[in-house]
Amino acid sequence: MAAPGAQPPDPPVDAYLSRLRRRAALVHAVRASLLALGAASLVFATGAMVVGPLGDASGALLAWAMVAIALGAVSVWAWRAFGPLRGAGVARLLGDADPTLPSAARTAWELTRGPMDGSSEPLIRAHEARVRAVLAQHPPRQIVRWRRLRHRTVALGLIGAALAFALLASERGRAGAYSLIHPGERDALGDRVVVAFGDVEAHIVYPGYLDRPSVTVVDPSLLEVPRGTSIEIRATPQLAATEAALRIGGRLTPMERSESGGWFGRFVAREDGPIALRLRRPEGDWVRDATSRDVRVIADEAPRVSLIDPADDLVLDGPEEVAVTWMVIDDVGVASVDLVVRDPRGEERRRRVASFDPGEQPRDQTSSAPLDLALLGAQPGDAVTVWVEARDGDVVSGPNLGRSAELTIHIASEASRRSERLAGLEALLDRGLHLLADHLERPVPEAEAASKERFEALRPPTDGFIAALREHADALRGEEGVRASDVSVFTSMAGRVRRLLQAERVANGRRVAPLAEREAVDGRMVSELEDDVLSLDDLVGRARVEDAAEIARELEQIRREIRSLLSELRRTDSPEARQQLLAAIARAQARMQALMQRMAEMGTSVPQEFMNAGGEMPTQESANALAELSEAIQRGDLEGAERLVDQLERQIDQIARALGQTEQSFVEARFGPRERAMANAMDSLAGLETEQQQLAGRGTERRGRAAHRALEAIGGRDNRVGRQLAQEAGSVREALENVDRDRLAGFEQDAYDRARQRLIDTQDALSAGDLGEARRMSEAAAQDLSSLSRDLDLSALMFPGREGETREDAREARNADRNLRELRRRLDEALPDVASHLEPADREQMRSDLERQRLARDAAERLGGEFDRGHEGVPLSEDAARELNEVAESMQRANRALEGGDPLESARHQEDAARRLTELRERLENEQQSGGQGGEGGSSEPDFRRPVDIPDADQFEGPMEMRRRLLDAMREAPPEGYEDAVRRYYEGLLR
Repeated sequence: MAAPGAQPPDPPVDAYLSRLRRRAALVHAVRASLLALGAASLVFATGAMVVGPLGDASGALLAWAMVAIALGAVSVWAWRAFGPLRGAGVARLLGDADPTLPSAARTAWELTRGPMDGSSEPLIRAHEARVRAVLAQHPPRQIVRWRRLRHRTVALGLIGAALAFALLASERGRAGAYSLIHPGERDALGDRVVVAFGDVEAHIVYPGYLDRPSVTVVDPSLLEVPRGTSIEIRATPQLAATEAALRIGGRLTPMERSESGGWFGRFVAREDGPIALRLRRPEGDWVRDATSRDVRVIADEAPRVSLIDPADDLVLDGPEEVAVTWMVIDDVGVASVDLVVRDPRGEERRRRVASFDPGEQPRDQTSSAPLDLALLGAQPGDAVTVWVEARDGDVVSGPNLGRSAELTIHIASEASRRSERLAGLEALLDRGLHLLADHLERPVPEAEAASKERFEALRPPTDGFIAALREHADALRGEEGVRASDVSVFTSMAGRVRRLLQAERVANGRRVAPLAEREAVDGRMVSELEDDVLSLDDLVGRARVEDAAEIARELEQIRREIRSLLSELRRTDSPEARQQLLAAIARAQARMQALMQRMAEMGTSVPQEFMNAGGEMPTQESANALAELSEAIQRGDLEGAERLVDQLERQIDQIARALGQTEQSFVEARFGPRERAMANAMDSLAGLETEQQQLAGRGTERRGRAAHRALEAIGGRDNRVGRQLAQEAGSVREALENVDRDRLAGFEQDAYDRARQRLIDTQDALSAGDLGEARRMSEAAAQDLSSLSRDLDLSALMFPGREGETREDAREARNADRNLRELRRRLDEALPDVASHLEPADREQMRSDLERQRLARDAAERLGGEFDRGHEGVPLSEDAARELNEVAESMQRANRALEGGDPLESARHQEDAARRLTELRERLENEQQSGGQGGEGGSSEPDFRRPVDIPDADQFEGPMEMRRRLLDAMREAPPEGYEDAVRRYYEGLLR
């Protein structure tokens, strides 16, 4: 092993000479290869020139033999030229570095391979060491350099290659080279394949609708052009020819001779394929040009159409106008755009929303178009499919049609809202079950760290459950037809779980509570979740039962429609009536399928005893009858259809009765105590309202008497107060004028006219400062306006109007009546020193009312507690409880005013409490009446696509007789003090 830093030993002499020999052989081989290449290529090019484009096999064989001879001669020369460098002869190359070195190196090489007799071994080793040292100074790369390639053999080879390239660059040389490489080649048709043409060009003329300039392609191999492009092939023949032709795929196109002696031919690119150039020699045979050429036809793409807004499916509350925004992109140009709608009956309607003349067609276009769903006849529960179609300006192979993705617009109905609410309830139930399972599967561990980890793992799903409960309650608040008590169920449930979660957070806080305390908190949470899951399961069951019952009612309505349409078909026997009848049957079949699905789902949440409460429900038989009815209508068997309709009437009636009994029994069993608690609370609210209205009436009368005496004391005039209130009187009159007089009955118009005239007189008197006259006119206006408001309320209950017009007029009349009461109160309060004008009898009445008002306040507080506690801790209505607490505060303020002998403040707070109690009662009654009702059949908006089933006199006599009797009874004077209670009683009967 050499010491660090020591020089490496010199290589042996034989190893050095071997490396020198290999390097010299490499340089010699390169020179020989270049010479061989030049010689062989020159011989090959010469042969190609001699043979030409139509060389036969014998000529090719001779040419290749000459090439082989040239390569052999160069190889022999190279082998012989390298002979002197074999063995120690390579040492002669060392003479360029040192003239004495070749002899010394040869001697050292020979002595190391076999010492001569009598030679001294030390002298041999010393000679070898000296030679090795000298050779180390002359590495092989310095002895045999690459500049040795600058040799005459290399020059001859390069000259030969250059001459060959020049010969092969000529048309004849290229043609001859192809014939030597492919001697006698023929194609599938038997034509000889040769280089027959040169200077080939393709002149391309694009279709006019693309508006692109023509181009010329030299020596084409692949032409990619739009369909309909005209291509002219121009070529110079290399052979004598009598005619020429183009073969494009399977089509032959003759070529014509140009004035310059070339040939040209035209074709229109309509499909992909190879392009073959052929010519016919004077001898009569056809030859094909050897160069491969192809045409690839690019089909014009259809326009790319997309919907921008709305981008996703929509759910609308009603049929309204929707702006559809679209974008079209095309490489040619957009010619037209259509908005296509598939209506609920499956019919497609198209509307041209954009069109462009040739030459002005844009390549991209974005715009919008209105879509009025009401004009399409869409109704709640329908689904309308929308898409956009665009055509481009391709007049060759088009126009091409592009189509956007389809967009579905659903119009919400009571059925869809019920489904959404049911889905929300089921999602809440799933959350509650998973959360309960998590608590049961992970008992409270003894270790504090593990207990904290368990709490952190259970906290996110618990927070999610609380948030979901609150979101569901908020969603219900904004919907019609939802029980107010249901909202309280979810909010109170969320509150209880949140409080227990807070207790768990404290138990697993910085100081972890003992195990027993943590287990107690967890036990309360598990118990609460079990109760919540059971409550949610009952709510899901009730929702499913009510949904099924509502579908049964919808089926009953459709059944009546079918009977009416069948009578129309028997009368007219028209295709339109038949089509309408079949459409009604299809709707009935769809609702029957939905009912059967709901009943199957009810089995998982409604116990069997409730399902059987109403008896057998022949749903499958009804479905079969509907299918048979459709077949009977299609084959024209109207007598059979009539029998099937009678059968359907009995079956659907049986289903409706059974589901009604199921609904009643289930709701009574699961929610009866709660409903009874709500009914008791409503009775207490009505009694409290009556008592407070009596107190408010007494207070208003006291205030009026005192104000009247105050007016007499000041002479009945006060311009300053009158001018302030005149504008408010005008606002009351404008509110009354919002009621459409033309829609009122005769006696209602009289009340309207009297009230309006009295309001004008009130405004004039106030403007003149005559407060006494203004007060008298306002009292007269109040009587007429209150009567009008009450009559319109009753009319709205019986006949709300086709689009709710009567209901809207009743609302406007109530607003005007409320504003007039406020004006009268302010008129009384504006008088100076009203309290000093109280008579002793009025002061005594105030003292007697003090105890009644206190008792009413206590009753309001107790009733608020009942609404808040509810049944089994579930509030009946948190909103009602909060409202009653605020009413109790108004009553307390009225109490203080009564104690102070202030007739103005006491009357104001008493009226405020009475008004709020009335509004609360009406709101709760409306919620109770709308809760659980609705459905497609219960919509207040009629379906004008369906025929009207007009009841006969016998069918309508009962309801009208009842209304007449009720109205006659209402006109009779009730006992004193029971006016409001009697009015509410009659209103309930009318509802």
